[in-house]
Amino acid sequence: MFDIEVYDKSLDQISQFSTRARTTPDDELTDLFFSGTGQARGIEALVQKTAGAFTGWVGYTLSSVDYELENFNESARFPASHDQLHEVKVVGSYKMGPWTFSSNWVFGSGKPYTVPEAQYPIELLDGREISYIHVGQKNGVRLPAYHRLDLSAARRFESDTAFMDLNFSLFNAYGRDNTWYRM
Repeated sequence: MFDIEVYDKSLDQISQFSTRARTTPDDELTDLFFSGTGQARGIEALVQKTAGAFTGWVGYTLSSVDYELENFNESARFPASHDQLHEVKVVGSYKMGPWTFSSNWVFGSGKPYTVPEAQYPIELLDGREISYIHVGQKNGVRLPAYHRLDLSAARRFESDTAFMDLNFSLFNAYGRDNTWYRM
């Protein structure tokens, strides 16, 4: 089976929570939410084999998602936190008698995040002091690419009235240090 999909979707009423606007503990909660629009574009391709002892699929996605929020980030477009330009997934399974051997390889280009650039204290007019963190451009830096290989073996035991599967799995078989999220 082969499938390909193309999409270009306008996103309305996007909401984003951010503490960027908060300067004192007395600020209204609504000052922390921004709204606007966005755009999601991409192409997804899938090749799948479903019959025989060996089955599996390969999928590839090329996409981008960006937001534009009023009074946030100088109203400039920025990549959404889940924006990922490339994603590849390769899944294979081989059945041999009561055994099934499987593998799953995943690659994803780095997702965006916002870098804190400096932190310093600010004294308020009433004498209280708050800590201010200055951050760079919203989602202006990308994490490194993410990839891993997962392997598994499953053995089925059957009787006339029941069955049981015994599974062994190894996640991230080659031990790659992946950064999934950064604050």
